[in-house]
Amino acid sequence: MKLIITENQYRILKNYLIESEEEEYYKISPQDFIKEIKKTNYDVSIFDTRKYKGLPIYVTGNLNLSGLPIDSLDNVVYIDGYLDISETEIRNLDGTEVRGYTSDSGSVMDKIRIKKEEDEKMSQANQRRKKNEWDLDNPDIDEVGLAANALFKNLVDEGVLSPIDDEKKEELERKKERIIELGYNIENNDSLIFPMDPNVLYKAKQEFEKLTDELYEMESKLGDVYNLIPLWKPFGLLHAFEVNGNRDKVYWSGKDNDFKEAAIQSVEELFDDVGAEAYSSWVVENNLDNDKIKEYLEAYYSENEIRDNPESYFNEDDFELTDKQEERKKQLEEYLEKLGEHLINLEERYKNLDLFSGSARNQIVIDKLKKEITQNEERFSEAQDELDSIEPYAEPTKKMISEKREELIDEASDDFIEWLKNVGLGSDLTNFVNVRGLAEDVVRSDGYGVLNSYDGTYDNVQINKKWYVTMRVE
Repeated sequence: MKLIITENQYRILKNYLIESEEEEYYKISPQDFIKEIKKTNYDVSIFDTRKYKGLPIYVTGNLNLSGLPIDSLDNVVYIDGYLDISETEIRNLDGTEVRGYTSDSGSVMDKIRIKKEEDEKMSQANQRRKKNEWDLDNPDIDEVGLAANALFKNLVDEGVLSPIDDEKKEELERKKERIIELGYNIENNDSLIFPMDPNVLYKAKQEFEKLTDELYEMESKLGDVYNLIPLWKPFGLLHAFEVNGNRDKVYWSGKDNDFKEAAIQSVEELFDDVGAEAYSSWVVENNLDNDKIKEYLEAYYSENEIRDNPESYFNEDDFELTDKQEERKKQLEEYLEKLGEHLINLEERYKNLDLFSGSARNQIVIDKLKKEITQNEERFSEAQDELDSIEPYAEPTKKMISEKREELIDEASDDFIEWLKNVGLGSDLTNFVNVRGLAEDVVRSDGYGVLNSYDGTYDNVQINKKWYVTMRVE
C-alpha cells in the first residue's frame, strides 16, 4: 500500500526530521563554548545542563583551547574543525570525534603518549642490557653497539652524561614506581574503592607531572650505554641515537671511513640541489670533468652544425681544390708551358721569313705559319681561361669539416670557462663538474662537519682500537 502525501505535508515532515536530528546534539559555536566553560572554571562536566538539556555537545567549528586550565572534554562528542589542546591538562579525547587535525603539544595527553613511547624504548634497552648485547667484552657486539659505546664515551667525556651508580639506580626505581602508581590512580579514579576528591586528584596530577619531568631529567643525564636509544640510519652505515628521556637531542655515530663516505654523499646530494655556483670557484674549477666538457663540445660543434653553417666557420682561404681539380690544374699548367714555348718558336720563325719576297712558294709558307700561330694562340687562351676558372668549391669537404671541428673543440677545451662566457652561455659549470671529486675536495677541506647542520662540530673516539666519529645533529 502506497502512502501519498501532499507537497505541504512533505515540507512539514522534512522540517520535523531535521529538528529531530538537531535535537540529538546541543550545537554551540567555539566562541560560545569557551565563554560557557569559563563560567564553570573550565569544568565541562558541570556545563549548564538546563541550557543544553543534557544533550551531547557539538562544537560547530575550530576549537582552540591552548593554554587554558581545562582537564577534559566530557560530553563533547564532535568538533567540526581542528582542535588545539596544547599546554592543557586534558589526558585523552575518549568519546570525542574531531573532524580536522588535533594539536596537543605540551598537554598531559602528549606527555602520557611520550611516556609510553619512552617506556617502550627503555623496555627494549633493558632487553639489550640483560643480554649484554652492547658490552664491549661481548665478542658478538655489532656495529650499532660499537657506535653506541663510542657516543657514550664521548658524552661522558663532554660531561653530558654520567655513569649511573647504585644509589642513583634506586632513586630512579622509586620515582618510576611512584609514577606508575599515580598514573593508575589518576586514570582509574572513578573505579577506585576510595576515589580522590577533585582537590586530591589535582595534587596527584601535579605530583605525576613533577615526577615525570624529574625522571626524564635524571634519565637524560644518568645511565650507561644502554640509555642510548637507536633511531634511524641517517647515511649509509652511520647510526643515529637519542638519550633516553631526552628526545630533543639527536646524535650520529659511526666509523671514521663510514663518516667520510657519508660526508661525500651529503655534499653530492647538496650539489644536486644547489649547483656549482654555491661552491668556491677553486673547488669547482679543480674538478671540471673533461669527458663531460668534450661530450658537450662535440654536440655543440657537430659536423652537421659546421656543414650547414660554413660561413660561420670558414673564410675563402680555407677552401682547397679537390684532387681531381689539382690534377687538371697541373695538366693545364704543363700544357700551357709547352704551348707557350711552341708559340715562341713559331713567332721566331715568322720573324725570320722574308716577308717581302714575292714568290708564291714563300707566301704559302707565311700563310700557313700565321694560321698555326693563330690556332695555338686560341688554344692557349682557351686553356688559360679553363685554368683561371678552376676554384675551390664553396662547400667544405668532409676532411675540412673534421679538421675544423677538432680545432674548435681543442680551442674551447683549453679555456672552457672563458669559452662559455664568449658564446653567451654564462658561467654556470654545474653540468660540467666531476661531483664525486668536488665532494671529496670539500670534505678534505671542511671535514665531516658538512654533515652537521646543528653546530658543524664533531669528535673522534677510539673504541676497540678503531676510530669512530660522533656528533650532535639536533
